[in-house]
Amino acid sequence: MPDNDVRVIAFEGMKYPSVARFANIQGVVVIRISIDRNGVITDVRALSGATLLVTDSIENARKWRFAANSEGAVFLVYDFKLGGLCPHNDDSSELILHPPNLATITACSATVE
Repeated sequence: MPDNDVRVIAFEGMKYPSVARFANIQGVVVIRISIDRNGVITDVRALSGATLLVTDSIENARKWRFAANSEGAVFLVYDFKLGGLCPHNDDSSELILHPPNLATITACSATVE
């Protein structure tokens, strides 16, 4: 599917899954989202990715909204990255959307007291 056929109407931020973060799991999760002719999500399935990242990715993808397209589907790619040290058990993370369909979720990998 060409990238120009994917248009995000709204997306939902998400936190790095805690269990995956503490297990130092990083990587890419690919989600296939089926949409109807009005852009309403009808199905969400993981095509690949680490088990500890997939469940949260699917839950998050269900909250997104897309414009209808000729394929009736969107592939959404989540890229989970860990790096740096978190001060004082900070579990903050950030989702950044790189249009049209790449979401990078970053968090610190360890804490310092």
